[in-house]
Amino acid sequence: MEVRISGSECYDGGYDIENGIAIARQLDGHADLIHVSAGNHEVEEVFAVTHPSMFLEDGCNVHLAAEIKKHVNTPVATIGALSDPELMEDILASGKADIVELGRELLADPDFPNKIRTGHEDKARKCMRCLSCFSSELTNGEPYCAINPESGRELELRHAPVCAQVKKKVLVVGGGVGGMQAALTCSKMGHKVILCEKNERLGGVLRCEENVAFKKNLDYYLNQQAKCVEEDKNIELRLQTKVTPEYAEDLNADVIIAALGAKAARPQVPGIDSNNVLSAQEAYPLADKLGPKVVILGAGLVGIELGLHLIRYGKQVTILEMTDHMSDGGNFLHMLGLHTEIKKRGLKIFFHTQAVQITDEGVACRTPEGDSFYEADQVVYAAGQKPLREETTALACCAPEFYMLGDCVTPQNITAATSTAYMTARNIGRDY
Repeated sequence: MEVRISGSECYDGGYDIENGIAIARQLDGHADLIHVSAGNHEVEEVFAVTHPSMFLEDGCNVHLAAEIKKHVNTPVATIGALSDPELMEDILASGKADIVELGRELLADPDFPNKIRTGHEDKARKCMRCLSCFSSELTNGEPYCAINPESGRELELRHAPVCAQVKKKVLVVGGGVGGMQAALTCSKMGHKVILCEKNERLGGVLRCEENVAFKKNLDYYLNQQAKCVEEDKNIELRLQTKVTPEYAEDLNADVIIAALGAKAARPQVPGIDSNNVLSAQEAYPLADKLGPKVVILGAGLVGIELGLHLIRYGKQVTILEMTDHMSDGGNFLHMLGLHTEIKKRGLKIFFHTQAVQITDEGVACRTPEGDSFYEADQVVYAAGQKPLREETTALACCAPEFYMLGDCVTPQNITAATSTAYMTARNIGRDY
């Protein structure tokens, strides 16, 4: 019998570790395992502690299990933000817990324990703690993982062919999240793949976030996928290669999968072309070089996460949003972790605030209460993405079969890109 408890409820008014120890003592000798978690399901502010968000450190709840273990003889398990094999080994070796337990990590990679046990750590996917699985479960009824497109589709795939009946030559245009997944899945199904990427490395637009502390597992995933592509003998990788209709026709592919992505949408605001204005994609790599005051236009996930990142570099950040709310990008539970970080880091967000003029000194705005002005050394726009639809559709007649996926169709998220790429690739070569 395993009993799960919260070592601490982690909020004002909830019980703390002393009460957690007292509960564990009452269970001591009456259970086979005391499973120590944290938080309280009824309190929104600690949801992202019970289910640690990407903003918390690895193994953030281990200290609770370690403290309780000092007071009981029953074996103790720990859980929460565990995806680093070395950390898990250290927890066991140091005696902080007797068992480490995994939840979302096993959705990201059901074979994670076996890969670690057999010395294939480099092939183990690491949960990004983006909470796509929980949000999808509550929205769609299935726990779709952002980086494991098979999750939530196990029954559908149980009797699906493991190899395409008709092998084809597939051209994948774009080496972002969707393009890499499409190429790898096509290769696994037995197709010959050519993957073309216009930049010097794979990863797409998300590469701009590689130095963001709370996105380290995203960077790990992109590097891991890129390595898989580079080592796959069925994939011919062509970097720094822009695919034109003429180039595509010369390759004489049976199938073209277009995953060209999108570009940052530029708000139609006077002064948007000023030297002190840049896109979020441009701002991420320059975080430490930006001036002390930064104004961000747009309170979507991109703008908010960028703001939190810039605060880490000591910037004074203000976000201006035209509507009355933050956009969750289709992942509403991730917002719970964001709300906590917004309060913790002091990120300022002003709603019902429309930028009407950008100057060298800042941003002039219109609000229901009247005009206002926000000083800024740099102004960053994070007002959504514009699909590269014209460049994409230009390739539509360059092969007998043509598919579009990812942001070049409609800008969404990693979950949508990987799942669409995976299912599209699996359906190529069916014998009909």
